Amino acid sequence: MPILVVACWVLILLLAQLACGIDTSDVLLYASMDGTVIPSIAAGEKQVKTLGKPVFVIGRRGQAVVCGLTSKFSLAYALKGNMNREHGSLAVWVAPQDWQTGDGKHHFFVTISGEPETLLYTYLSLDTKYLLLIPEKGNPNIGAWIDWKPKEWHHLVITWQDGEFCLYFDGKLMSTNIETMQLVNRLGDFLLLGSNHWGVQDSTAFDELLIFKRALTPEEVMALYKWADSPPEKGPVPQFYDAPALKANLKHFPSIGKLEVTARLTGVKTNEAKVLVQLNEKGKPIAEKQTELVLGKFATVDFNIGNLKAGTYSVQLAIISDGKTSDAIELEFERKANPKWLGNKIAKEDEVPIPWTAVSASKQKDGTIKANCWGREYLFDGLFCSQVKTQGVDLLAEPIRLRLIQKGKEFTSIPNEVKIVRNRKQSVGLHGTGRLGELKIRCQTIFEFDGFTWFETELLPASKVSEVDFLALEIPFNSSHATLFYSGIYYPSLDNGTGAIKPEGFKGEWRNWFWVGEEKGGIQWFAEHNRGYSITKPKKALTITLSGKQMIVRINIIDHPTHITSPLQLSFGIQATPVRPHRPDRRLWRAIPHQPEGGLDIYMLPPDRRVRGFTLWNTHWCKFLNFPEPNPGIHKRLAEQESKGIRPCLYLALAMADPREPEFRYFWEEWRVMPSTLYLKEWLESKEYWVETPICPSSSWTDYFIWLLDKAIKEANIKGLYFDNSVPHYCSNPHHGCGQVGRDGKLLGKIPILAARDFYKRTYILMKRHEPTSIIAIHMSGWPLMPLQSFCDVICDGENFGGYLSVMKAERGWNDYTHALPLDVVRAQYRNHWGPETAFLPQFHRLWQDYSSPKPEYIAAVEHLIGLFFIHDSGMWPAWSNLEPYGRLFKAQDDFGWDEKVVFVPYWNLEGKAEINADGKQPVVMSLFLRPGKVMFVPMNNTDEDVVAELKWDLGKVGLSGKKVVVLEDLFRGERFAVNGNSVRIPLPKRKFRMLVTVTE
Repeated sequence: MPILVVACWVLILLLAQLACGIDTSDVLLYASMDGTVIPSIAAGEKQVKTLGKPVFVIGRRGQAVVCGLTSKFSLAYALKGNMNREHGSLAVWVAPQDWQTGDGKHHFFVTISGEPETLLYTYLSLDTKYLLLIPEKGNPNIGAWIDWKPKEWHHLVITWQDGEFCLYFDGKLMSTNIETMQLVNRLGDFLLLGSNHWGVQDSTAFDELLIFKRALTPEEVMALYKWADSPPEKGPVPQFYDAPALKANLKHFPSIGKLEVTARLTGVKTNEAKVLVQLNEKGKPIAEKQTELVLGKFATVDFNIGNLKAGTYSVQLAIISDGKTSDAIELEFERKANPKWLGNKIAKEDEVPIPWTAVSASKQKDGTIKANCWGREYLFDGLFCSQVKTQGVDLLAEPIRLRLIQKGKEFTSIPNEVKIVRNRKQSVGLHGTGRLGELKIRCQTIFEFDGFTWFETELLPASKVSEVDFLALEIPFNSSHATLFYSGIYYPSLDNGTGAIKPEGFKGEWRNWFWVGEEKGGIQWFAEHNRGYSITKPKKALTITLSGKQMIVRINIIDHPTHITSPLQLSFGIQATPVRPHRPDRRLWRAIPHQPEGGLDIYMLPPDRRVRGFTLWNTHWCKFLNFPEPNPGIHKRLAEQESKGIRPCLYLALAMADPREPEFRYFWEEWRVMPSTLYLKEWLESKEYWVETPICPSSSWTDYFIWLLDKAIKEANIKGLYFDNSVPHYCSNPHHGCGQVGRDGKLLGKIPILAARDFYKRTYILMKRHEPTSIIAIHMSGWPLMPLQSFCDVICDGENFGGYLSVMKAERGWNDYTHALPLDVVRAQYRNHWGPETAFLPQFHRLWQDYSSPKPEYIAAVEHLIGLFFIHDSGMWPAWSNLEPYGRLFKAQDDFGWDEKVVFVPYWNLEGKAEINADGKQPVVMSLFLRPGKVMFVPMNNTDEDVVAELKWDLGKVGLSGKKVVVLEDLFRGERFAVNGNSVRIPLPKRKFRMLVTVTE
């Protein structure tokens, strides 16, 4: 009996005897499209709905039909009897007729009506080439990166069964989903080809539509793909006889000593069977179990292998029939001794890195605990915070509290006492108690040196059952210091809430983090999950309401009558911003793209290296993507760059890694994110550098990464790091602690913020130990999350505008950021008020393929974006743009004198130093940059019409007492303006800014 032996990390393992394979009896629906759209095979209704007259073209096999609005023809097939909801496959050949990747539109191939409707389409294509199978308006999907070109034929196959969805492209398995996608609740009436959604107008040719009654095997899909070269008269499917009867995979969890075997029938031989599963050592059984299988369903068998010594083992599965076994398959796995890196304590010491100092905490006369860290002060009253102060400003109007409605009565949490239970350099531990109506409260609090504060709260019912009508957490802000809101939403649309808080406040869904404050600072709230919450009004789960002098932020926990029968666990954190002081050398560094276009001259790096550059996105430096093992010669390469005044920030990532790395392959099931794509053998065969898959920092992967990084820093003298994919994925993997079974039996996950924080903290400590001036950049586009980004020097935002600008260009004709980034949105999200410096990444390449062209409109768009960030004293990452305007900016800064002596005065608080007036037109604003004996006025006209603005200033307040300003010189545009006393009138074209420097006598 032939046996197939493979390693355990290859998840799809098949084998075996010559068995039955795909044939016509498996087909439920077949439409050849050879001159007619009527199916030649239909197990159910043959009804076809059409609109317009069909157009036939030369197909992949015979003829094909063209569907779409431009072809004025649409086509739908009846699903009743022609598709099996519980298991099946759909295959079709497709060829774009008048569209291609890069046109900024969705293109649809198949729509399966039902609940939910399921779509097979290519996603909004600019530089994303994504083919998706996705339930409409749902996140679960399977997909692949595909480059579509007109008239090119491709074969698409999707298969489905309980717990497994697969997507094949040109015969190859591209993606598998076993954890999130679910079978549709109900099939609808029709399957549509080339259906029109969201106003798409295109034409696509379709050929050889097939629906099968079972999920095809990979061998059968490949055979079907190759069958296209056979003459049409030979029928819809190949005569294929080499498909296996059993399909299985292994999941090995090395640290916990568990082996999980999942088995399925493929349906090529039988629809029901009993299966024997044996665990073998050197070919001899050491354990065995039996399970029963039904087509379309899977069964799982577990073995405890914690006591197995290091070596190679196998699992054999075989169908049992009449006491005999047949159709056996064998899967091999390896047990290794625990590696020396596992559980290491590198950078976990009680160490406070620069620029912070040790935490100090003390008990006050009123019983509260005062805890101090850089720039901030927190008061703890027994449960949460009674006051949070940042930069000398009291943010809270009243203590943070829980609000309860119980039996028609309203209660707020009342603290009893709080005490210090741990006092270290890095952190302080507190224990508090309180009460809320009939509920008792216990609260464990951790306060750390960067202001990170984490609450583990437990509400205990007074008896076996407590009735709760409503429960919420409230943060009562001082309204005068709660004017801005960052909504925690990645997509930067103008209606997501980010920006100035409106008089009517805000209402929205629960989210894992958000921030409320003002330009000086604020409070970020965050949570890993909302387990235990019970919400029936999701669009009101988070509200912001102005009430007198208070701005009340409310997070609903229970919004309808509920019985609490066990302790309710609530975990969340807060952190006051800014989380750290600005680097004293912040103005002496400039962000530079890796291998910058136009050379380094544009960045004005003078020979004395007073101004330095740090390059972002330095890849190909390590053996495997995101595993810090330096390639040979990296030490020399970095040293050469440092000698030129350039500090490379080496590319790494928190959330993604190369699955080909040997240790990753061994610890795959423990380290990976659930849900995520299964391990594919195609990854091993790929020679591409960019092969990556999600990874979770809650796992022991963090220990391995830190162990590698510690060695790499010393070996290569690394002084700069750049983290992409920097926010952890949602994860429900129970094998490293993220997954937890809920009351309904479903596996619940979380976004592991605490684990990611630990990852970045350890990385930061290692880097600053090695080189205090090292630079760590975190690319966090759309997601400022300070528990993580405390531990970096630069945050890179802006890539989240890619999809948004693409949509806005298609819908509204926008070709720049003039309407996409209002001033209040910049103040709320894109400034350096978080603490780290900023490097905003433009996305002009998403708008213009020739983005570096010197076209006037391109230059104007770049200039506008530069001005927008300059008046906020925020930095940019000069990339995906024409670079000429950045060169003028850098030269103007150097001519002014750009160092730590420069003082920024923002347009929202000019402190009486100066003013600007453009006949009341808004927004026309002005910020100042002061240095001894010199002032730079930076007015900006952020409107769509030209204006003339009058600038006035107070010589004493701007540091020019006893001097006379005779001219203002625009260092950016090369113009000069004569001054009349202490004022001047200057033209400000629409969406332009100036860098006006005083010339005195």
